[in-house]
Amino acid sequence: MIRYGSYRVFQRYLCKDCDRTFNDQTGTIFEHSAVELKKWFLAVYMYIRFNTSVRLLDVEIDVSYKTSTDASSASYERWTRLDSISKVLLRSTNST
Repeated sequence: MIRYGSYRVFQRYLCKDCDRTFNDQTGTIFEHSAVELKKWFLAVYMYIRFNTSVRLLDVEIDVSYKTSTDASSASYERWTRLDSISKVLLRSTNST
């Protein structure tokens, strides 16, 4: 793996074996998101820890309501996964 330019704010890498490029978001639920990872992590934390509404999240992470509630399949899948993760984490903290 070698450094291979940049994409937005992310360092791109080139795999020596298969000659494919990737970055830090490749293969994650944040892969096609235009929102910074820092904002996503804050949103996930607030959503799980404080059960924050989507309306409040868009204000807190400084994105439009449309961005935070985008009905595209990627966004829907992203929020569905986050909801599943939060339920598992809440169950595990309540059972201890």
